[in-house]
Amino acid sequence: MPPELPKPSEPPVPEEDEEGESDYKTALAYQNTDTRCSTQWVGSENDFCDLSRDWVLIKANSNEMLQEAHKPSLYFFQDVTRGPKRAEVLSEEEDKWIRSAYMGGLVWAEPYKRIATELDFNEYYPNILAHSRAFWPIGPDEFRTFSHISMNPISYNLEYEIYRANIEGQLVNYKCTKTFRYNLTGYYTYYDLQLAKNLGLHIELSSKSPNALIFGQDQLRSEHNTFYQWASYLSAIKNKGGLAGKVAKYMLVSLWGQLYTDRRRPGPHQCMAPFISAKGRKIISKKIRPLDERIKRIHTNGYIILGKATDQMLGIEYAGGRREQKIVKTDIVLIKNVINLKWVDFEEIIPPVSMKLEKSLIYYLPLPNEILDRIFHYHRKNEGEKLYPLLLVNKQ
Repeated sequence: MPPELPKPSEPPVPEEDEEGESDYKTALAYQNTDTRCSTQWVGSENDFCDLSRDWVLIKANSNEMLQEAHKPSLYFFQDVTRGPKRAEVLSEEEDKWIRSAYMGGLVWAEPYKRIATELDFNEYYPNILAHSRAFWPIGPDEFRTFSHISMNPISYNLEYEIYRANIEGQLVNYKCTKTFRYNLTGYYTYYDLQLAKNLGLHIELSSKSPNALIFGQDQLRSEHNTFYQWASYLSAIKNKGGLAGKVAKYMLVSLWGQLYTDRRRPGPHQCMAPFISAKGRKIISKKIRPLDERIKRIHTNGYIILGKATDQMLGIEYAGGRREQKIVKTDIVLIKNVINLKWVDFEEIIPPVSMKLEKSLIYYLPLPNEILDRIFHYHRKNEGEKLYPLLLVNKQ
């Protein structure tokens, strides 16, 4: 995973229109009260000026609440990005390919009932967007037809593309295996095909024409220019904690969905979405493959493993002690499927010993040496067999 995002050297400067009015028309300020979150500024003008020296003020609509922080995240991104605020409008056919290639994360589980550990990635989406050494397409693109596919992006220079292809191993009505997500429509990004090749899966291009949508190098922008400022400032606020930290955390994880769509119309960078999600699937698949049979459930950027996690599993350590991954919990889990699971406190299964045991009719007695000798003699002769607890019952 990429290194921790360093603190930016200078704060972003709000853009101004021709009349000199700032793009920040409303300050987003949240009140921590028992009954409501407010976007209205309730302090004095001096307080506002003091805050503006230390905090980035993000414009928001007056009716937005804490749960709608994805909207300010998009506004903030568009104000500080060094790339275009929005991509060019896609044609109807391009839009179809982008929507068809867009898939969610890896989602898989198997029934399990024992002690387990849930792990999660720190800064998962910010690292993919801003520090993954990637380039993101901004359009327009070109349709082409290939007879075969090369897995060498250096020679072909076609890393950012979508293919129509068939990949072996897909089960009927199942989207995901433990390490790969299939697309029922047959549209895959180059990241998907790279992952399929690494897993040893056979890839066959569609015979239909066109079978590829290519984004040329002149229509790509680096992750640093596009997302670095946005991720750096919000990560710094999140790490300070408090209510502002909670808002920043939600803004960090919600932007990429807003780039794709606001659920009513296409987002400003719709063509990035298939590549962002595919990059995430590739990262998770690579991380969990060495764990193999220990994996019991996967959901996007988190997964559950049999038993306890080792320190090595947490990955590299960033400045400040934060690790690449974090342990969410370790306990007994009951997994029926991806959606249906329950964490159970050990004491719910085996209640703590009651103080009333002093009146119990069960007594623990020392065994005579000859009985112990017979037990150990049997164990030596039958090494490998299980030994079971011995219960002595008084015949009276």
